[in-house]
Amino acid sequence: MSVEGLPEGIYHFDSVSHEFVEIETGDFRRWLNEDVVFQEEFSRASVAIVLVGSFENLREKYGLRGYRLALIDVGHVSENIYLVSTALGLSVCATTGFVDDEVDEALRIDGVDRASLVLIMVGRASPLK
Repeated sequence: MSVEGLPEGIYHFDSVSHEFVEIETGDFRRWLNEDVVFQEEFSRASVAIVLVGSFENLREKYGLRGYRLALIDVGHVSENIYLVSTALGLSVCATTGFVDDEVDEALRIDGVDRASLVLIMVGRASPLK
């Protein structure tokens, strides 16, 4: 993807230190298109944001209700990404139509206690033809 000041790759946002932690470097556009979402326009986005639910942590604190809270939180966060992106004049599109195992493996999460829930692409709008 192409974000100024950040080398291409896969990153984890550390919510404690408020920093991006590199998981793997490289250009993942082809992988995103051919193995994850199967839509070329998504692979042209500047950034793909994956929102992950940490079910284990929420279950410990809230019991079975933790699952619902994770889904509610992801909805709130994705809405805020839409609002900020739109305010900055960027295009944004969220999807749940992706191959979970591919994304979870790339993020090095187990897909059970921590799982990818929504994939949000953000970038500059292309002019309509």
